[in-house]
Amino acid sequence: MRLYGQSLQGVPGNASRFLLRFSYLGTRYSGIQRQAAREPNTVEKPTVQYALESAINSSFRLKYPAVLSLSSRTDAGVHAVLNTAHVDLLGNTDDFTVSEENLVYYVNKYMLRNRHDVVLREAIRVPYWFHARFCAQRRTYIYRIAVPKEGRSKFKRFVPLEELNHCYIVPGPVDIEIMQKACKFFEGFHNFASFRNTQNVNQPPEKNISEFSLVPEHVVKRQYMEADLAESFSWWRFTISGRSFLYRQVRRMVGSVLAVGLGKIPLEEVSYNSSRTATY
Repeated sequence: MRLYGQSLQGVPGNASRFLLRFSYLGTRYSGIQRQAAREPNTVEKPTVQYALESAINSSFRLKYPAVLSLSSRTDAGVHAVLNTAHVDLLGNTDDFTVSEENLVYYVNKYMLRNRHDVVLREAIRVPYWFHARFCAQRRTYIYRIAVPKEGRSKFKRFVPLEELNHCYIVPGPVDIEIMQKACKFFEGFHNFASFRNTQNVNQPPEKNISEFSLVPEHVVKRQYMEADLAESFSWWRFTISGRSFLYRQVRRMVGSVLAVGLGKIPLEEVSYNSSRTATY
């Protein structure tokens, strides 16, 4: 029997597949996906996947090292409110068992001890046909921007410390209304060939965007937050949802909308690119 490309024949009775739900601050990581070969004497870049796999392999006696299958990828410096992956755990003894609660407890204990900015929120035992990537029904990305208010240009290079690495400071006045119009051009089923990376040349460029919105965001002012800095910006949030995306497609879509708002490209260019049809 084969589902999602994985053979289920001969799976040991004490093997378990878990869905992992986790959060992280990506500032100190080179993305979520491992970057180097898993071999001795190789320099491993710090990634979220490496941290999670190290936590599992250090906490349990496994017959084979744990290898995560990720539901989606994030680049260096990108945070995740919630991401998911699945992992198969096979103990080195016939009576090996691990509970969902113990998996969460020991992974988070490892993260705290090794000062990782990763938290395992939940572990759920799932059947062997489940696949974190192919079973995902929706993926949602959020981009936050800070727009300097008129007359407060002296603050345009600064944001409150609490917002550091959590937003993008727009380098100038923008037309929010035209940006919101640009967002709507992307919603629906389109050919995104002009937004894909060279790594995606063999991947079908047609994707369905269920939501692409730009709305105001309320920043909670804490007692110790620099009031002048917080009030020197208007805060906005992009929300992009769909079942799947091309590599760096979302980043390029947001970049295009920002370019429209800054007057670098006309709105018609976004409309043209989002409605192109394949010629191959």
